[in-house]
Amino acid sequence: MASSTSPRPPSAPAPPAWIREPSLSKGEVVQSILDLARREEADAIVMGSHGRGGIARIVLGSKTEGVLRRAPVPVLVAPTAAAAARAS
Repeated sequence: MASSTSPRPPSAPAPPAWIREPSLSKGEVVQSILDLARREEADAIVMGSHGRGGIARIVLGSKTEGVLRRAPVPVLVAPTAAAAARAS
């Protein structure tokens, strides 16, 4: 598993402890998210949702639903901007 972080100038303040740098992983998405949450001893997982339903969800699957069903910690799901625009 590779990790990617952006360099921060030495004078820049550190982000709050609850903010994590992005990371890149290979493999199955749901399992990678669950593995990262366990490794980081996360208290919660926050994910975006595209808001797909019906046939699109059956065909494409739902990574968010997979995490919701298997996560060992609470999961907060927020709609993406595109999903929020479709809903209004």
